[in-house]
Amino acid sequence: MDAIVGRHCGAAPALPSASVLAGPSPMGPPVTLTSLAGQVDVGEDLVGGGERSAARVERLLISEVLVMAPVCVRLVELRMLDKTNFLRESSTMAIDHLSEVLDLIEVRGQISSAFAVRGQWVTQSVIASPLKLSVMVRGRCRLSTDGLDVPIEMEAGDVAVLTGRSWLRAEGGAGDGPLVEFAPEAGDYALRIGGADFAVDDVVLGGHVELNPAGAALLTQALPPVTRIRASDTAAPALRTCVDRLVQEVTGERMGASFAVRQHAQLLILEVLRAYLDQAELSPGWLRALTDDRLRPALTLMHGEPGRSWGLEELARAAAMSRTSFAVRFRSVAGVPPLTYLNSWRMLLARRALRDDDIRIGALAAQLGYTSESAFSTAFKREVGEAPLRYRYRLRQAS
Repeated sequence: MDAIVGRHCGAAPALPSASVLAGPSPMGPPVTLTSLAGQVDVGEDLVGGGERSAARVERLLISEVLVMAPVCVRLVELRMLDKTNFLRESSTMAIDHLSEVLDLIEVRGQISSAFAVRGQWVTQSVIASPLKLSVMVRGRCRLSTDGLDVPIEMEAGDVAVLTGRSWLRAEGGAGDGPLVEFAPEAGDYALRIGGADFAVDDVVLGGHVELNPAGAALLTQALPPVTRIRASDTAAPALRTCVDRLVQEVTGERMGASFAVRQHAQLLILEVLRAYLDQAELSPGWLRALTDDRLRPALTLMHGEPGRSWGLEELARAAAMSRTSFAVRFRSVAGVPPLTYLNSWRMLLARRALRDDDIRIGALAAQLGYTSESAFSTAFKREVGEAPLRYRYRLRQAS
């Protein structure tokens, strides 16, 4: 069976018997390979040779094709059915709301410096970005920042995320030699202090996260002032992979290194966020809402059709909760009522449209579910602090 199917229809997965697949044959009752083989002794004819053998073999092949044609048709139908089921399953997969938001707020990871240092050392720098990263690649150090009463003890593989801080100080190393003080400049991707070796000495990787204003507000509200991801956490292997690749790129001096560093920095930011989401009891806010299984159906509706006039009853029904229970849970998880969250989501979409597209304000207002351009403009100004046209003009001028 499989050999004939392979010849006429291509390779196929295991299927029911030929008599089931072929169905009613226009030439009579269903024909199986067993009954086909009984019609002619192929081995005897082939051994006998001559014209009779050639004629019998030709008739056998023609009969085989006629018999297997319905099988091939059925195989195609089954394959199409498999594809249809796959598409149906794919369309019902959970939407990745975190990726949606990260794209909207334009999260961009950047590596600002990487240094290796030997002996006792200390470095201090000003933090100019809302989110600062410090990765202890090798060795140990004590990390201090404003608002932190006690320094953080960083070990190899640990990652610290500083949110809304203004300065950072790190000190580490050992030995009897003099204390080495230095301040890496932005772009010092492979700084070797005193001839230190990246393979054996203390190594620290510094970076930051670039965000648009909406993203800065969202992440600084969602994250604590200082977050430490330990090397012993469950997310450590993925983080370590990102860090190792970054160190290879910043020290390897290979072609395309700057491009590679940007891509790996992006992945590092993602892994840090994933690790934070896995390890902590999140404060109320959008990050916690995006990870709440019970609220996910309602969030999917709001994210998928932001212009629809969603009512509390519909959203509660989607989450399989009563209206009161849904409202209470949503506020406790997201920090705001459901319709306030919906309005904030609409404003994120509006910012992107005003920044990237030339859509008219009235058309954008209609798409996002506002009854008039003035209603949208009022809501936008209340959320963003300036009118939509002014916002678009300012961003276009800046770029």
